[in-house]
Amino acid sequence: MLIRILTDILLVLAVVIFPWWLSVPLAALFLFVFDNFYEIFLIGALADSLYGKGAFFEFYYVIIFGVCFLVAFLLKKRIRLYA
Repeated sequence: MLIRILTDILLVLAVVIFPWWLSVPLAALFLFVFDNFYEIFLIGALADSLYGKGAFFEFYYVIIFGVCFLVAFLLKKRIRLYA
């Protein structure tokens, strides 16, 4: 539990400090490390609120992280290490 909280803090700091091309793969890595990593949607909302352009539809990070969550969920069933 403590490790998951520390990785959440690390991911929040990565979204705030690092560029998107470092924080998105880090979030995708945490999707494979932890089961049911639902915090990624909150991280996506944080990234959208920080870096959103203010356009009509600005939930790009939530969609990206949602697709990553879905892909990781489907791949975990097919990878032998997670069985």
